[in-house]
Amino acid sequence: MSTIPYWLLVTLVVLAGCFGGFINALIVGRGRLRQPELLNLPDNKGTVYDLGFIGNIIIGSTAAFVVWATGLGNPNPPHVYAIAIISGLSGARILNDYQEKRTLTAVRDYLAKELGEAIEDDMED
Repeated sequence: MSTIPYWLLVTLVVLAGCFGGFINALIVGRGRLRQPELLNLPDNKGTVYDLGFIGNIIIGSTAAFVVWATGLGNPNPPHVYAIAIISGLSGARILNDYQEKRTLTAVRDYLAKELGEAIEDDMED
């Protein structure tokens, strides 16, 4: 059993998850951190706020805490920190995949609409 205080263990797990999310942000950005920004979706379908690397860190810390709190893996240091880093890294990856899918779907729908309109215009001529 761990001899460090419970609050410190939780804090270290969350920080390890933050680190995993940060590493994921560097990997996805090929060494550069994506800054938070407001993105306009194609065809005036609204805007989304991209948290950039901050989103990776938030999701990474949350994933690490959830994995630790549910008792998955060895709960004792140093194993718990390694598990927290890995879960932070993979949790942030899930966020990136979801965001990428959403963006690509919006672009696909926009291009399909534009192509359909171009074909209709071509058929009328």
